[in-house]
Amino acid sequence: MTIYYMIVFMLLMVEIVSFVILSLPLPLKVRRAILNAISNSPFAGRVKHVLKITIICILILFADSVRRVVRVTKEYDLAIAAPSTTESARSGYKASQFYAQRNLYLCGSALFLSLVVNRYYLALEAMIAAQDKMQALQTQVEASTNNAKAVEELETLRTKLETRDKEYETLAEKYAAVTKTVEKKKDI
Repeated sequence: MTIYYMIVFMLLMVEIVSFVILSLPLPLKVRRAILNAISNSPFAGRVKHVLKITIICILILFADSVRRVVRVTKEYDLAIAAPSTTESARSGYKASQFYAQRNLYLCGSALFLSLVVNRYYLALEAMIAAQDKMQALQTQVEASTNNAKAVEELETLRTKLETRDKEYETLAEKYAAVTKTVEKKKDI
């Protein structure tokens, strides 16, 4: 395997490991810490840039692999049609066809998995942002329910105060009436 296909294979392994790490059922705090480290790291920014360039190179290798598979398949079909082809020539064609297909599947898998990892990462970021927003809204709802309870308590206290004021007024009127009658009795 040539050096660039070894690099593609290593990238494929890194993508598999990163997908497994992102897919683990981790607690929200740990997952948020991992995603924040990836998002905010200056090293991660450089790695993302290098990966974009590498993906473009893998795309070129994929196109070349498709071309090779088509060419090798045509050569093999022509060799099979020729009656003078020996078994060793056929095995050589089969080997070159195998290598071309291996490279095709390797590049295709790396491209597909890079797309999957990227989309999964973006979905996780969106999910964590939504969970943060949900937690903020829950705290606001709890605060508003606490405020609603305080308002209800204030209203009940106001009604109690109004009833006490009415009772005070009626008692004051009764007291005034009683004092008038007592004063009239004193005057008599």
